[in-house]
Amino acid sequence: MGLQQAYQYLHPDAPHSTLHASHPTLHDLAPHHRLAPNCSIVVENAPLGVQAAVAAGVVTIAVNTGPLPDSALLDEGANLLFPSMQALSDAWQTLLHDIQTVKV
Repeated sequence: MGLQQAYQYLHPDAPHSTLHASHPTLHDLAPHHRLAPNCSIVVENAPLGVQAAVAAGVVTIAVNTGPLPDSALLDEGANLLFPSMQALSDAWQTLLHDIQTVKV
């Protein structure tokens, strides 16, 4: 399952243009996503978005798509950091495999 397919699964009625929506809160996650925050993943490229996702209890993947230093995203609590969307895309299948095999 790719990023777009995962998003469409979570938001079957959402238009494609909302794929980039950010700043989740616990209130936002509960009714709209069919998953608990600790069973979700947020991909974010802004420090405030990382901060919001971490505050919501969501595993947070930061992607540094701009001029910020990596520390700007990591210092907000990102669990993983990728240097580009291409790098995240290249690692996506491995990430999904790893997530699916984790025993909680």
